[in-house]
Amino acid sequence: MNSLWQDVRFGLRMLAKNPGFTAIAVLTLALGIGAITAIFSVVNAVLLRPLPFAASNRIVSIGESLPGFSSTMPMSAPDYRTFAERQRSFEALAVYGNRHFDLTGEGRPERVQGARISSSLFPLLGVAPRMGRSFTSEEEPAGHNLVILSDGLWKRHFGSDPNIVGRTVALDRIPYAVVGVMPPGFQFPLKGQQWNSEPADLWVPMAFTDDEIQGWGNMYNHSVLARLKPGVTLVQAQADAKATMAQVEKLYPAKFVAYLNGRHINALLTPLNTAITGDVRAPLLVLLVAVGVVLLIACANVANLLLARAARRQREVAVRVALGAGRWRLIRQLLSESLLLGIGSGLAALAVGYWGIAALKDVAPVDLPRINEVSVDGRVLVFAMALSVATSVLFGIIPALQAAHVDPQQSLKQGGRGAGPARGHRRLQRALIVSQMALAIMLLIGAGLLLRSFARLLDQDPGFRQDRVLAMTVPLPLNAYPQASQVRGFFEELLSRASSLPGASNVGLSTDLPLDAQERDAPEVEGRDPGTIPGLAQSWIMGDYFGAMGITLKRGRMFTADERVGKPDVVIVSEAAASTYWPNQDPIGKRIKFMGPRWRTVIGVASDVKDSSMQADAVPHTYTPYLQEPDDLVTSTTLDELRILHLAVRTPSDPAAISSALRDTIASLDPQIAVADVKTMETTVSESLAPQRFNLFLLGLFAVLAVFLAAVGVYGVLSYAVTQRTREIGIKIALGARRGNLLGDVLREGMSLTLVGALIGVGGAFLLTRLMASLLYGVTAHDPLTFAVVVVLLACVSLAACYIPAHRATRVDPLVALRHE
Repeated sequence: MNSLWQDVRFGLRMLAKNPGFTAIAVLTLALGIGAITAIFSVVNAVLLRPLPFAASNRIVSIGESLPGFSSTMPMSAPDYRTFAERQRSFEALAVYGNRHFDLTGEGRPERVQGARISSSLFPLLGVAPRMGRSFTSEEEPAGHNLVILSDGLWKRHFGSDPNIVGRTVALDRIPYAVVGVMPPGFQFPLKGQQWNSEPADLWVPMAFTDDEIQGWGNMYNHSVLARLKPGVTLVQAQADAKATMAQVEKLYPAKFVAYLNGRHINALLTPLNTAITGDVRAPLLVLLVAVGVVLLIACANVANLLLARAARRQREVAVRVALGAGRWRLIRQLLSESLLLGIGSGLAALAVGYWGIAALKDVAPVDLPRINEVSVDGRVLVFAMALSVATSVLFGIIPALQAAHVDPQQSLKQGGRGAGPARGHRRLQRALIVSQMALAIMLLIGAGLLLRSFARLLDQDPGFRQDRVLAMTVPLPLNAYPQASQVRGFFEELLSRASSLPGASNVGLSTDLPLDAQERDAPEVEGRDPGTIPGLAQSWIMGDYFGAMGITLKRGRMFTADERVGKPDVVIVSEAAASTYWPNQDPIGKRIKFMGPRWRTVIGVASDVKDSSMQADAVPHTYTPYLQEPDDLVTSTTLDELRILHLAVRTPSDPAAISSALRDTIASLDPQIAVADVKTMETTVSESLAPQRFNLFLLGLFAVLAVFLAAVGVYGVLSYAVTQRTREIGIKIALGARRGNLLGDVLREGMSLTLVGALIGVGGAFLLTRLMASLLYGVTAHDPLTFAVVVVLLACVSLAACYIPAHRATRVDPLVALRHE
């Protein structure tokens, strides 16, 4: 132990004697370790840390697989009720669904995200309110107007009122009694799931309506969670769920069985953690690997510094060996210096990591699940310090072994001249440079592919014009507008007043907007087998919606003001719908219907619009006149979307300038309406590209850092080589060597290392970029242009790094060089 302490003290003295070397090594490693610590903290919070629920590994999400729909859907109310009664694999089930509420009565009306939940949800998750209580099973039926608040809403809107439990609040202008407040930090639903994934500010009882309970084959809106019984595996539960859904299917009315046409519905089970993180797992792992590559390059740089330092200490080591020092003692001494560097770098890396985590939270997309949980916890601290120790061994072991195997007789014969590093040292330095270049080029190719992919996304035609359009959500509570005529009258008057505002060129209303629609209906097409029709997205529109959004009508005509209730039902279909439902036919005049008896005649074909994301393929889409919907649908307790319309206004200049006027117009019609989601369509498009922008930013940043470190490595090795060869170069110049030849010699040495590294890196990238295929759009993982541009770019950077020491070699003064020790 005493000798170990001596090694540590000696190592500290040696590092203190070389502050420049110490600072560069610590800074290089701190950047690498800090960056990987920041990314690991995200991976830890999102992928590794268990969900903040009791025994979360036994909680599964249950969805329905429906014929004609490309993705798993939530459950319908009758399917859930029957499934819950007949299943045998779960000890508890719960159902929930997102729903917005207008919070009024105190201050400015606020539209808040809420959720309808069954009374079993919070017990299933193992959470309880911090104040008050949860719902009971007796409070689930309709008529119990109760609410539980989130901690954030309680503090933000109610000023942390300690007497909030028992108070009455107005939701959609209906009084609700507050029965509880959830703990700080509790979020549910969690972001990441495909459906019902918006964290709620309040929760109300599920209260299935009669329409929902009787909604066989319709209204698949309810997400389901279940907790596996002890000893039941996911595979066993999946088999039981499939058998249970076969029983559910037998209860379907005959017309829906006919639609199934021999196909079957099924229940699909997914671990809740997987359901939440499925879409972000691959990008986060790619980023973790990328920042690991940066750390390896940093380690190679420090290893090169240590090799150069070991070469300068050959005489010191030889004297110690001659005086009887054992090779293991020398290795331990040199490794202790590396370990001190690693520990110092680890401490500095924690500061870099804290800063990096804050920066990541600022640039992360808003829909990244559990981003609020990212922090430096015990696991991250252990990871950072363990990584510091591991890297200190990684970059220190080879230089220590090389130095400890020095020949003392040969080194002492050199006298004071120090003939430079041994051949083994030089080979190792060159191998490290080649590895740096190979790793840098792999990382740069990955970043280049993402850049090309992002450029393709930006070049995509979304099917609408995003410039100079302002949109906002205008909800009408059913309690305040119980008559269909009131709802229609409000929106018609809003259209009229908004259209008359200065600066309003085109004004329209719709039940949804581009990039925010979902497949939701299973249509019937006249003359087609019902069992072969894929699902579609459907919008109800009013006014000049196509003009406001810049959606092009390709064929046929637009709706007229006369197309109202009682008139022949009409519809406009997208190009994707036309080619899907009537391939190689003229769709004009064809007929289609949705759930119900009414056939609609196609009068026009509109351009395809991106419905969910910029990289998703267009799905069939239909547009129907809002004013043709019958009264019972407009006032349906289950079809809120017909009372929550999105106002879209196109302007000749900055659309934000008309925002206040539009708000005032809506307030003049009803001052209690909680207008929400006020933003331009350019903002909507930008938000939809946030995940791709996040991946590109980080991978690009890591690639630039890798190239910089690799270039510094090339520069450092060649500079050191030139320094060690100063005497040789001086002799060559004295004997008449041309300076251009000397310049070429040094450049060839550096560029040959770059070329070998590039060849290895391209081969590695060709194999590894296949793992990025799911992150790319419009470009293959082996895009030749990207590979070629990256190789040329890295060659140019390397050439610049080589030129500086090469030029310095040509400026050597022979007289000075001949006296060089």
